[in-house]
Order: sequence, then C-alpha cells, then structure tokens
Amino acid sequence: MKEILLIDADHMGVDTAKNDYPNLALIKLSAWHKQQGDNVTLSTGHTNVATPDKVYIGVVFTWNAHKALQIYQMYKARNIPVRLGGYPVAPTTNLPQHIEHIMPDYNLYPTPYSLGFTSRGCIRKCSFCIVPLKEGHIHHVASIHEFLHPQHTELRILDNNLLASPKAHETLEEIAQAPVTVDYNQGLDIRLVTPQNAKLLHATTPTTYYRFSYDTPNITKQVEKGIQTLIQAGIRPRQLSFYMLIGKDTTFEQDMYRFKILKKHRVNAYPMIYKPIGNMEPPITNYPTANMETFKKCVSQTPLSSIFKLARWYNIYEERRKTPTKTPLTTTLTAFK
Repeated sequence: MKEILLIDADHMGVDTAKNDYPNLALIKLSAWHKQQGDNVTLSTGHTNVATPDKVYIGVVFTWNAHKALQIYQMYKARNIPVRLGGYPVAPTTNLPQHIEHIMPDYNLYPTPYSLGFTSRGCIRKCSFCIVPLKEGHIHHVASIHEFLHPQHTELRILDNNLLASPKAHETLEEIAQAPVTVDYNQGLDIRLVTPQNAKLLHATTPTTYYRFSYDTPNITKQVEKGIQTLIQAGIRPRQLSFYMLIGKDTTFEQDMYRFKILKKHRVNAYPMIYKPIGNMEPPITNYPTANMETFKKCVSQTPLSSIFKLARWYNIYEERRKTPTKTPLTTTLTAFK
C-alpha cells in the first residue's frame, strides 16, 4: 500500500468541509488509487503526510499557479515523485483515459453533489476564453451516469457549451430522467436555443437557475429571441440567469445597456469581470476595476421584483451620464441603495 498525497492549491488554508468546489481531477485520482489499495490524503494546508510515496498537485485558477509551483519545487527538492496538473501550470496535461472515466471519489472533500463533463470543447472561438485552445472543437465524452453518484440528488454539469454537443439532446433526456436537480454551471449558449431543446431544458429541474451567457451587446437580438423561446417552452423568467462579461472591451454604457435588456425581460444578471489568462488580450475598457466591482455588486443585489429601486438606478445613471460631475462613479453607483 502506498501513501498518496493530493494537494488542492486553489484552497490552501480552507477546511475541506467548507470547500464547495472540489478539484475534479484530484477526486478521480483518489478513486483510482483507492481501487489499487493505496491510502489517500487530501491536503489544503490543514493536513499533511510526512513522507508520501507520490504527490499530485492540482490547480484551476491562474492566480494560484505560484502556490502550486512552490509546492511542486518543495517536493521535487526532497526527491519525492510529484505530478503537477491544471491549465495554469500544465495546459497540455490530461488524466489517463482509465482515470478520466472513473466514478469520482466524492468522499474526499466531501461533496453533496455530483459533477462532471458530458462534452469537451466549444464551437466558438471567443478571445476571452481558453476552452478552444485547451479542449479543441466540441465533442461528446461521457454519459452523466459515468459521474452521477446514486446517492446524490444534485448534479453540476461542467460542459462549456452543452447545447453544441453532438449528443446534447440525449444528455438533456438523461438529466430529465434522473432524480436530480441540475446546475448548468458554466452557462448555456443562448444562441443555440431552439423550441426543441428548450422543451428538453424545461423537462429538467434547475438547482437554482438555468444559466446562460450574454457577453457582448452584439448578440442582443439572439438573447431576446432565446429568452422568448425558453418562456414559450414553459420556463419562467425568474428561473433564468445570465453571466455578463464586463471589463474586456465594453464601456460602462454598453454594460448598463445589457443590464437593462435583461431586467426588461425580468431575468437575473450576474456580471463577471474579465481576467486575462496567459497570452490573452489585455482588457480594453474605459472605467477602472473599482467601478466594475461596484457595478457587479449593485447589479447582483438588485431584486427582480424591486421596480422602484431599479427605476431609481436608471435615473441615477442617466443623470450621471447627462450631467458629468466630479463625483466618483463608484459613489454614484452605490447611491441607488
């Protein structure tokens, strides 16, 4: 029996019981090593193994890459076999197929839900996204039953463009027939909504929202058409949420325009601030990060039912636009509260 140490570099110092998002590669590695009879320990800084036989380090977020590299060098200096994985540090490294398609070890964190990919890649080539570079064109990889634990009643789908998958309809039918709620965590492509897949989506039960994306004003007509198609299929506006990319190449006025469009249809808006990765394009915007943070906070806290508060928001914005003052934009955005 070997001592295997798994290190989650994204959650160093976080109790595993409070970590709501496990590293998928690590829980698959845990499952495989336990099948081999090995003893597996997960470390986020609270636990450790003095002399492990092998170490795996996983990292998802670019801003934690330096932590992963430091830990890697530490074990390398001790001549302990160590593997480093995750796009920020090893973009071309993938799990072996016999581990990639194993039922994850959900007891490692522990996790009250199942998660995984039914497809990889994307048909789009958005300049702000690493998926086409990392995973290529869209392709089907698994049934939900490969990673859906029989004791779980919640499922998180990590596909980056599920509706573009060659087996999208089959996957949605599987989800609808399973006794689970589902979180389409990475967002669905509103441009690909049709009456047929809208009915299939309606047959599934969202954990919170059906998540979509509205990353540029250029797709406004498609967003509005998609919303109407979903509503006609029986999905309620309050069940819809849209990721809104801000801070890359849009102005504050364009971001407010998208926000108004979503609120007109009484759906939820969730702004996400652009953070370039690696050699990606730097942000091109006309307002600073502090104001984007305020925009995100205010928009995210605006209830769909708060008509008067929303109207006040619009009035303050219009006054600020028509009568420029020395008042910081951050103060202006916060004032609607």
